[in-house]
Amino acid sequence: MNVMVKRQYLRVALFCFLSFMLTTAHTQTTHGQGKSSQDPAITSADVLARVEVLRDELELLRRELGVPPPAHIDISVRDAEPRETYFHAYTLSDKAHRLALQFTGRPEKALGILLTTKTTPVDIYAVVSEALESIRTVKRALYVEEVRKEGTSDPATTSSDVLRGIIHANRELNELLSTEYSSLDTYEQVATSINFATRLLEQFPGSTPTPDTPPFERRKTPADVLHRLVDLFEAIREVALASGESALQLKLRSVSSTSITPSDAYDIARMVFAELAYFYSLLTDPRSVDEPTYPPHRLLPSHVYQQLGVLEAQLTQLTAFAKKNPGWLRNR
Repeated sequence: MNVMVKRQYLRVALFCFLSFMLTTAHTQTTHGQGKSSQDPAITSADVLARVEVLRDELELLRRELGVPPPAHIDISVRDAEPRETYFHAYTLSDKAHRLALQFTGRPEKALGILLTTKTTPVDIYAVVSEALESIRTVKRALYVEEVRKEGTSDPATTSSDVLRGIIHANRELNELLSTEYSSLDTYEQVATSINFATRLLEQFPGSTPTPDTPPFERRKTPADVLHRLVDLFEAIREVALASGESALQLKLRSVSSTSITPSDAYDIARMVFAELAYFYSLLTDPRSVDEPTYPPHRLLPSHVYQQLGVLEAQLTQLTAFAKKNPGWLRNR
């Protein structure tokens, strides 16, 4: 995807995210097996069952395409809010549409993003169902006739359990895409996050909304970027807790650097972006967010790592200001 196309894509994405309640309603349909997408009785257990059948369908495609499975990484997820699970499900759906386009040449109609403090399992189920339908579109295009039946999940399933399954599904789907996510994609998410953090810091007199860019460090890898992103997500969690909001706890356990891909970094960068965009949506009449700018050269993991230094400086300030002003998110 060239830079001009990416900018157009981002412009549409930002418009969707910042219209506060994006209104492409979830259709009341049943995607194959499972419940209606609008059944009010849908629970996290139903969502996880749908995620698991989607992963089973991805496994059929992986074998059909002769693609090796992704290397295992151990990610710990706790205390996930439905909004966080929802947005990662939206990332999954976006990738599934991209995969369908890759095999059919026809773009699929995507759901609009629902940005609200009252996200429910119904909303998440609808997005996962859209992703599942795109995966099945690819199966039909490849004449894969095997069908995986949808099972049931433990009634005690939590939003964290669902998010954990979606994280794995995203990694499995990454392996099937002909064009992998790159440092440019991650840079775009980080640059946009910086622009959101700038608007957040503008709420506090005496802040430095645009810190100096730290020195460039050579030979950074996607693993270095991923680890720093996880650290920054913990900083975002501190901001959330200081502001009276909840946020998930995300940790990487022992992970081999060779098992980390640029796509892994992209997925976590999307989560960072989503949290900062959510904070922004709670402000009263903030200035609009600028589009990111791109350097005129090939982007390396080291460039992403450098920009994360800017975001880190912003979050350090934001944490301190939030602790002193816990009611700063006024539109709650």
